[in-house]
Amino acid sequence: MKRDNYYLDNSLSIGWGRELVNGLAVNFNADMALRRSLAGYKTYGFMDSIFYPLDSLANRAPAFDPYNAFYGTVELRYTPFQPYIRERHEKIILESKWPTVYLKWRKGVPQIFNSEVNFDYLEIGLQQFLRLGTAEYRNTQSKRALLLTKRTETCRLQVPTQRRSFSVFKPQ
Repeated sequence: MKRDNYYLDNSLSIGWGRELVNGLAVNFNADMALRRSLAGYKTYGFMDSIFYPLDSLANRAPAFDPYNAFYGTVELRYTPFQPYIRERHEKIILESKWPTVYLKWRKGVPQIFNSEVNFDYLEIGLQQFLRLGTAEYRNTQSKRALLLTKRTETCRLQVPTQRRSFSVFKPQ
């Protein structure tokens, strides 16, 4: 919960996706964001003191000038043996027993809408949704990411290399 990992982000996204063949899908996204520092915002001292002493430098958000970020994302997802049913004008994808493998490339594009980011980010991962009983879902995801290029100091990307699992209640 270090504050230097957080910033204000006002963003707009647009995307398009298509299933190419059964189980293989491609998604395209474009995102525009105005990012600002949290420095100067008043927060509750009690919550801050749980993780760091109040006078600690690690407890302060770094000040930086606001900047624009424009980036595009291309994602390829594959689920082997994807089950589905066909209705009159649509294909309904059902739960799969197989994990989904995905490859995601994200590109920070400089100078479009005054964007100041310029990076190439590649992520590969596995994702599995499991039903446990009648009311619980478990989403397990394992991914590995690599920041291929980082050409500006403004680019503040965290490279995720984690394994997460959580449950959510989903009524029928």
